[in-house]
Amino acid sequence: MTPAAKLEEFKAVLTQILEDAQAANETPDFAGAIPRNMLEHNTRRVALDPLLEALGWSFRDRTEEARVAGDTTLFIDYLGIDQETRSAELIFEAKAWNASWLAGIGDAYRGRPAAELVAAAVDHLNNGAPKLAPITDEWIKRIQQLRDYVVAIEAKGGAVVKRAVIGCARWIVVFKDPEAAFITKRIKAEDVLALELGEMVERSDEIFGLLSIDSLKVAPRTPIHPNEIALHIENPADIRRVFRALFVNRANTTDEFSPQPSIYVSPWLIVERSDGALLEIRPHEQPEILPTSMNFLEMHLPEVSARSDKMLSELSAAYRVSLPGPSPIGEFPNFETDLGLTPIRRSTTKAGNFLIATGEDSHYLRPGPLVECTFHSHEACRQAEADDEPQPVNLRSYERRSYFVSGEPHHCAHRSINVSKKGIPCPLAVFEEKLCCRACTLQDWCWSPERLRRAPCGGGSGAD
Repeated sequence: MTPAAKLEEFKAVLTQILEDAQAANETPDFAGAIPRNMLEHNTRRVALDPLLEALGWSFRDRTEEARVAGDTTLFIDYLGIDQETRSAELIFEAKAWNASWLAGIGDAYRGRPAAELVAAAVDHLNNGAPKLAPITDEWIKRIQQLRDYVVAIEAKGGAVVKRAVIGCARWIVVFKDPEAAFITKRIKAEDVLALELGEMVERSDEIFGLLSIDSLKVAPRTPIHPNEIALHIENPADIRRVFRALFVNRANTTDEFSPQPSIYVSPWLIVERSDGALLEIRPHEQPEILPTSMNFLEMHLPEVSARSDKMLSELSAAYRVSLPGPSPIGEFPNFETDLGLTPIRRSTTKAGNFLIATGEDSHYLRPGPLVECTFHSHEACRQAEADDEPQPVNLRSYERRSYFVSGEPHHCAHRSINVSKKGIPCPLAVFEEKLCCRACTLQDWCWSPERLRRAPCGGGSGAD
C-alpha cells in the first residue's frame, strides 16, 4: 500500500471510530436509562483501543496498565513497545469521554491557542510550578502525570519515549518531543499537536505521521551487519542518505618502552532513514591497527577504503538495487553529545571507543596535508615564537593525545591552530589533539574557506 493510500485508509477508519464513539456515548446502558457520558474504561474500549489498532499498535506492540516502579509505582494506560528492542516508544494516557478541554486562565492566557497553553503549562511545571498556573489545575495534574511517566521510563530504561499523548477521543494532545519537553526542558508551542474532535479527521495525516507504529520504529540500539539492513528498512526508498564512518578503538599500550597508544580502526557505515533515525552498520571483518610508519600508512588508507566500498556493495546487494552513493560530511545530521552536535560519538560504556562519521571519505586521515607547511615541527614553531607547548612530542603519546610526533606531516605544533581547535571545537580532540587539520578529512566540517585562508599555513581548502 502506498503512503497516500495508508493515510486515506486511516482517515476513513478514524472517521468511523469517532462516529461510533459519539453514538456509544449517546446510547443509554439499558432501556429507560438516562444516557451518561462514557467513563474512561468504555472510552478506551470503544474509541482508544481501535484508534491504536488503526495506528498499527496491535495488542502485541502495546502494554496496558504498564507498571513503572520508582518512589511510587506508576501505571501507564498504554505503552507502545518496539518488539525488537523492547524499548518504550509511545505513552498514551487515556481520559474519559467528557474530560475537560484546555482553557487558559487570566488575561495573559485566556483565548490563546491550545498548543501555546500546553507549552506554557510545561514551562510552568519545569520552573517549579509557581502559584499562578496558565491553565486549570486539572490539566496541570494531567501534564505533570505524563511528565512523571516520561522521566520514570528514561530513568529505568535509559531511553526517552518518542511520543507522549493525552487523549479521550473528543480531543488529543501529542507531545512530539517528550525529551525536549520533560528532560532537557526546552519546549516550544510547535512541539505540541492539540486537536479537538472537529479537527481530528481534518488533520488525521498529522496524527498518523506522529503516532503510527511505522513512524516510531526506531533504529536498532546495536550496530547491524550490511546484509541485515532490509530487516530494519524494508523499502530502500526509505533510505535518505548513506555516510561512510570509522570506528576507532584507542588503547594505551602495556609496553613500557612504547608509550604510544594502539589505535585500531574499522570502516563502518551510517544509514539515515527517512524518519531521521540513524542505523549504524558494522563489518564482519576484524579491525586493523593504524600503522606508525608513514610508508605503511599509504598502504593502510586504500585498504580501509576498499573495505568500506565492499560494505556499500553488500548494502546494495541486500536490496538487489543500487543505493545512492555516500553523502558529504556537511550533510550529516550530527550526533547529540555532551560536547554539542558533532560527527564523532564517544562510547558511554567503553572508554577509548569512538564512532566517527566521515561522509564520502572512509577514514579521518588523508595520506598527507593538502598544503605545504613548515609548522609540523615543534622546532620550526619555536623559532617563529608560535610553539604550542614548551616540550615537543617526540614519542607517540596517549596522555598528550598525539599519535603523530613532531616533524611528521600529520603533526601540527602551531599555537594558533591549537587555540582554534579549542574554539571550534575540534571533534577529534577527544582522542587526537595535534593532528594537522589539512591532513584530516573533517577539515571542511570544522573550517570555512575564509578561516582556512587566514590560518598560519595559508591557502584554501584544497578544492578552490
